[in-house]
Amino acid sequence: MTETQQNDADQKSSGSLKKYLPLIVLAALIALVFSMGWHKYLSLSQIAENREALNGFVQDYVRVAILVDLAV
Repeated sequence: MTETQQNDADQKSSGSLKKYLPLIVLAALIALVFSMGWHKYLSLSQIAENREALNGFVQDYVRVAILVDLAV
């Protein structure tokens, strides 16, 4: 195998890893959330119960709320 063929093979294997990296990170985050029990606190019923507190946080920290919204 020549050096250029080896470089092409290396680029293809690293490219496929880059292709699946977001999926791997998402799967790892989901596994972390479930393993730590955080899914109990991130349910729609919990958000509904804490609606007033969340609205107060957004009003107090508008810039942070905007940045979090953009990040998500």
